[in-house]
Amino acid sequence: QGDGAGGGKDAAKVAGGGGSGGRVFKEVTLEEPIRYKAGDPTEAWLSSLLCLDAAKHVPRITRALPHPEKCELYYVNRDTLFSYHKASEVFLQRMVALYVSSHYKNTPNDLQLMSDAPAHHLFVLLAPVDETINALPDILAVVQVCLEGQISKASALKALDSGALTPHGDLIPWTVSQQFQDGAFAGLSGARIVRIAAHPDLCGTGYGSRAATLLERYYAGAFADPTVEAAELRPATGGAGGEGDLRTEKIAPRSDLGPLLVSLPERPPEEVHWLGVSYGVTPQLFNFWARAGYLPLYVRQTPSEVTGEHTCIMCKPMADANVEAVDGADDEAVDGAGAASRWLAPFVSDFRARYTTLLASAFREAPSALALAVLAPKTTFSREASAKAEVPEVVTPYDMKRLEAYSRNLADYRLVMDLVPPLARAYTRGDFPVSVTYVQATLLLGVGLQHKTVVQVATELDVPAQQSLALFSKALCKFYKLLDARAAKAVERTLPRAPAPGARAPIVEDGAEALEADLAAGAARAMEDEAARAARADAARGPLSEEHLREEFGISAEANEAFDAALAGGKLPESGALSVKVSATDKSVTAKEAKRNKRKSGDGKAGKGKAGKGGGKKAKRSK
Repeated sequence: QGDGAGGGKDAAKVAGGGGSGGRVFKEVTLEEPIRYKAGDPTEAWLSSLLCLDAAKHVPRITRALPHPEKCELYYVNRDTLFSYHKASEVFLQRMVALYVSSHYKNTPNDLQLMSDAPAHHLFVLLAPVDETINALPDILAVVQVCLEGQISKASALKALDSGALTPHGDLIPWTVSQQFQDGAFAGLSGARIVRIAAHPDLCGTGYGSRAATLLERYYAGAFADPTVEAAELRPATGGAGGEGDLRTEKIAPRSDLGPLLVSLPERPPEEVHWLGVSYGVTPQLFNFWARAGYLPLYVRQTPSEVTGEHTCIMCKPMADANVEAVDGADDEAVDGAGAASRWLAPFVSDFRARYTTLLASAFREAPSALALAVLAPKTTFSREASAKAEVPEVVTPYDMKRLEAYSRNLADYRLVMDLVPPLARAYTRGDFPVSVTYVQATLLLGVGLQHKTVVQVATELDVPAQQSLALFSKALCKFYKLLDARAAKAVERTLPRAPAPGARAPIVEDGAEALEADLAAGAARAMEDEAARAARADAARGPLSEEHLREEFGISAEANEAFDAALAGGKLPESGALSVKVSATDKSVTAKEAKRNKRKSGDGKAGKGKAGKGGGKKAKRSK
């Protein structure tokens, strides 16, 4: 720490011998300077100038802590802050001390950005000021903001067409434009929150959220004072500094400096279309910004070399921003983000679709709870929404049989593991209106999209494995019931609907005529079919078939064989006739045929008793 003089502490753990209980560690501290002599004022001056020993200046909260709603945000005049005034110097040391205590990496370059970067602005959250106490107020949180955007569309398109690396500065506009290949976003103006540093003893008490809320209201114009005409603070003009730009300004002490702290109504804000933030994503930080209404637009696929975290960019559209939606975007806003997010909705939807696909590769090791927070699927649905929703077909009939067997505890969960990815993907898209718990949604996402095991996700959630498996099974059963109900509705649509009790049947004009025409056409088809069957039967029998001979001439099969034997394979006599005796079978057949013909003709007396007395009659067959 410092300029290498050893003013700070570098601790080394040296293992030494110990008793039977274990090892004993000794701490070695470097105290003797190696660059300056002990007590050299040069090191003390350098450390004070660059705020290198800011860790020693962390302010102590000596007064009673106020409620966050009672705290106010103030704009810090950087000219006065870096004027090297005694009070301003103490205030600066306390601000940097909060930076050091709340961030992993701080360098003198950060101090330079605070001092003279044109686009950077500083805000502090203070407790209610007691005017009776002559002391600096306690700093509860520090906010650093960088104004970005307003890049010409021609410059943005030129950079995208050339494929060149994004220039330095304007982090969010260039990154979003490159990721979505859209040059319109770079033309919007925005404010990126570089950091919110809260007091280390007050983490989780709501002061950081209060600072973010007041900052959003400030840029939305909630504190605008109509009596203030200038858009910015009046620059200091006294002393030798004078007016002018950086090329003509003379560096000299100024005699007329504005107040160190300026209330928000006294300074009109810059016009911005969005507020944004870029940070190393963790579940805690993501939930903090998500609760504030920020929406994710980008997550870097490779982790940072310093922290091992993936960089995340989130934005929140301003309520009064006059921004037109991109071409082809729908009019729906992002769930829970309000109507102002309509122009940002296409970017968020596209990012979430890409993030869903990358969960199986680049973000497979990310915590499943964090991935669920990024995708933010809806987990609670009403019965009306579930009944009216159109569920897409994502499984086959064979898959439905397996889901049914699993839901009835007739199969192991491994039988349906291949169905979890499509079901989880459809659920995160909002296609499955099924209410599930937070643990069930996390299990579906981790197993289905990140290809983790149930045990791995249960370990991340600190939930017993058996309980997680039971919750996972219940979620799949809910999906099966929804799909089964959809299939039942599809079949129901094909069935005729019965009229309601007491309702009259609808009167259709010309219905009787249409019915008569249908009946006549059906009768004609039936008659044609009957004639065709009869013709086919006649053709099958033939003139010399046994059935035809018996029906027409009363000749049975035995008589036919007698004729064949008499012919003995020869020809008929010259008379053309051959006679054989009628057998008993022929008599019986002839009697039956006579009775049948008698009933057909209706003459019961004409042929009574004559059919069976033809013993001397001869049957003839001619050829």
